[in-house]
Amino acid sequence: MKLADKKCSDGGSVPPLKALRARELLKQLGRGWRLNGKGHLERLYTFRDFAQALAFANKVGAVAEVEGHHPDLYVAWGKCKIAFSGV
Repeated sequence: MKLADKKCSDGGSVPPLKALRARELLKQLGRGWRLNGKGHLERLYTFRDFAQALAFANKVGAVAEVEGHHPDLYVAWGKCKIAFSGV
């Protein structure tokens, strides 16, 4: 089963991925995704203005709510960074 076909699970019942496994799965996510210095999965998206960045963050928030897995979202003028700390 591909990573994209999986559903999020409760972070309390599933331990974080080991670094090696996280790097293996990272290859399935495509360009732009990375593991930061703390081992958190993140990606920065850029937009033409604040309104587009905010609209994107709201769409991500809606998906996160359905999945029950909530990333940290950082919105600024022309950009939105998504960070997952449960990896």
